[in-house]
Amino acid sequence: DLQNIALKIDPTNEGPIKTLSNTFLLLDDKERAKELFEKLLESSPNSVSALNNLGTIYYEEAINNPDNKEALKKSIEYHKRLLEIKPEHTTAMRRMALGYFKLGDSQKALNIFE
Repeated sequence: DLQNIALKIDPTNEGPIKTLSNTFLLLDDKERAKELFEKLLESSPNSVSALNNLGTIYYEEAINNPDNKEALKKSIEYHKRLLEIKPEHTTAMRRMALGYFKLGDSQKALNIFE
């Protein structure tokens, strides 16, 4: 399977792993994409691509299922890590703020933009 081949070749090389993960996203196989992005974070904990994509996947899961608070919390977690690396990432800021707002913490939502 392509996933294992990409990881065996060089699990620290972002290129093939990102390409395969994004292919899984295009095929709407979010679970396999999440697995690969998580693997990528093991070897490259500051991967902007992995953090952004994981944050986005969990954000979309929470939007599609408003009762899924865990997905919302995970989205916030990944976007927070992303903002530590790229503080100017406005999409991550917006999604974090909306996440906090949906969790009932409007003050944290407002603080993101200060």
